[in-house]
Amino acid sequence: MTKRITLKTIAQHAGVSVGTVSNVLNGKPNVSSELREAVLSAARELGYPYAGRAIENSSLVTVFGLSIKNQYTTATQSVSREVRKTAESKGIQLIEYDNENDVEQQILQIDEMIDRKMEAILFTPVKHDAFAETVSRCKRQNIPIISLTRRLTGVEATATFSADNYHAGRDLALYITTKLGQRPGKILEIRTEAGDLNGTERHAGFVDGIAHWPWISIVDSANMVWSKHEAWGGAYEITRRALKKHKDINVIFCHVDEAFEAVIRALADCGRLYPCDSPDHVMLVGVDGSPTALEYIRQGYADCVSEQPIIEMAVMAVEAAIEAMKYPFKPLSSRFLPTQLVTAHNIDCAEHWGKLFVEEAAVAAHA
Repeated sequence: MTKRITLKTIAQHAGVSVGTVSNVLNGKPNVSSELREAVLSAARELGYPYAGRAIENSSLVTVFGLSIKNQYTTATQSVSREVRKTAESKGIQLIEYDNENDVEQQILQIDEMIDRKMEAILFTPVKHDAFAETVSRCKRQNIPIISLTRRLTGVEATATFSADNYHAGRDLALYITTKLGQRPGKILEIRTEAGDLNGTERHAGFVDGIAHWPWISIVDSANMVWSKHEAWGGAYEITRRALKKHKDINVIFCHVDEAFEAVIRALADCGRLYPCDSPDHVMLVGVDGSPTALEYIRQGYADCVSEQPIIEMAVMAVEAAIEAMKYPFKPLSSRFLPTQLVTAHNIDCAEHWGKLFVEEAAVAAHA
């Protein structure tokens, strides 16, 4: 297991205080050139991942920290990218951490950001109920902490910017009931990880949305487990097992629509893949608005996604962090932004974060 490199590790290696290491890595001016070089040399020797980002001049630099819960999906990658773009456009240095869905690692990362005296901290929480002490510590240190994509329970962040997950689920349910009409609906629900608050809210909205149609019901449900080793969170096997068990499934609801690829492969392998205009089509809906989901809508194999306002969330979060830093006693309001349904009928009517993600990735690949 790779030993974690902290500010204390660098300080011991360089023979200086933790405060001096923090000042150097954050570009603070009150450090001699000798100490600055000793810290940077120690950081480079130890392989500290952010040593190359240290500002080696005497100007004051505004530094924000960002802890992303994972980079497994294009949605989380897009959050990271949009926060970085917005921060850079405002002259802010952003230091990023990826904790790979490890809540203890995320807490350690935020503790390190506090120790480095970053002006603001943004994070996408791994869990909704694990950060009471961490957020309280930020507030004691007068460091704004902004929660992105997920609200917290048990404590309030300085501000929260998330999609309205309940209404995302409810809107998809109403879409399904409208499309089915009087036909029976037998639904496979592929949920997010167990205990995930966003998934809980999406499920609640979906259940409420189908409640008045007794001929429409969820007949099978299973949780995905996202990891760097499992690109689709187990959605392929979940779909295969459910189709074998329930021959009458005609709707699949994915909490994370990046799983569409796995679901469509499973449908094909089970002889159940038909385009949307076929009477044997299995309706496929989900939440996020990933490039994968948009492509399958265009191809005619997926029906509808509830698209998250990822760009708006990222911009608002950075702007809120700046405001909180400048006006620490001014209360900020949290925002739970509406999602929008995207189908084949309106897919070309607006810019989508999924489309921008693909375009920017193509540009970066040819740069």
